[in-house]
Amino acid sequence: MTSRPDPWLAALRGASAGTDPRAVLGAVARHVAADRGPGLVEAVVARWPVAIELPATALPSGDALRPDALGWAYEALADDDQRRQGLHYTPRDVAERLVALGLDGLDLPVGSDGPIGVDFAICDPACGGGAFLLAIARRLAAEGVERRAVVERHVVGIDIDPVAADVASTSLLVWAGDPAVVPRVTVADALAVGPWPDRPGSGFDLVVGNPPFQSQLAARTVRTPAGAERLRARFGEGVTAYVDTANLFLLAAADEVRPGGRVVLIQPQSVLAGRDGEPVRLAVDDRAPLEGLWVCDERVFAAHTRVCAPVLRRPADGTGRPAMVRRWRGPSVRRVRAAPAPAPGRWAPLAAGLRGTPTVRLSHDPLNDLAGATAGFRDQFYGLVDHVHE
Repeated sequence: MTSRPDPWLAALRGASAGTDPRAVLGAVARHVAADRGPGLVEAVVARWPVAIELPATALPSGDALRPDALGWAYEALADDDQRRQGLHYTPRDVAERLVALGLDGLDLPVGSDGPIGVDFAICDPACGGGAFLLAIARRLAAEGVERRAVVERHVVGIDIDPVAADVASTSLLVWAGDPAVVPRVTVADALAVGPWPDRPGSGFDLVVGNPPFQSQLAARTVRTPAGAERLRARFGEGVTAYVDTANLFLLAAADEVRPGGRVVLIQPQSVLAGRDGEPVRLAVDDRAPLEGLWVCDERVFAAHTRVCAPVLRRPADGTGRPAMVRRWRGPSVRRVRAAPAPAPGRWAPLAAGLRGTPTVRLSHDPLNDLAGATAGFRDQFYGLVDHVHE
């Protein structure tokens, strides 16, 4: 499913233990560019001036020898803290399928006989090693757009980590095969700035990617009081105590797409029903209503989190909320039966229906109208579990 060349990555981790990751990535970047002409090698060396010697077993070869290899190496060298902060390189096939899903049916010149508009742009606001940027680039090139134009006009990446930005930018440079190309990848916090760098005047046509999952129940990923205050100043009261950082990227992206544009961002499945995510769901539905949902219960990343991707579309003039919501499931992004659009902010039934979970309409008052709680749920859960039945 992931097409990741794990043997060389395992060797890379072993050969680079205790070494500066930038020097290791520099070696991989030079190796990936080595057969693409001296000019490109010089451009890569200028970006990665320090590199160590690596054994052949720790370098990509064959099918693995492509621009994606640098992003794989970036993830392989990540430490435990970076992984807890949400650093996971998206498998190529998943990225490509979600990009295709995001472009499907948009009123764009992609795939038509006419030239692509100069203001047409797709953004990944947390681009990491560049998996989605490369997926976008490959899709546009397949539609006949010249590679240099793809990289310099139509693909935009943002990441808070300078090393990630360098990896993504170099991957695009190697993909383009032109040392004169200048990728549009910026070091910035997409949740702290707006409008985003290189945004066209009317907004992006598509925002797609895999923002970091940062649960606010874990000490290592919890926001600082100052950070939470800055987010509340930008997004309002939707920034509740426990809302996952990934959810806030949905809210930011809904403001950055043009009318008629679309947002497809991978999320933890908790976004569909979590209490603290409800203000975000309501705010997102107000800006860019839900028109589709991808749900994946299979393991896609090294982390164990089940994922989904709400598909949002900002209304254009004269368009309202969709009556039906399209749905896809699994790592193959297989299309399944559409479902009636739910009430604003109520996304969970769309996923429950994919699993055969019946719809239940309670005939009595909610429990909190009948009784109060005098202890935390977790404290008393195991005392209640024998008395709870579905």
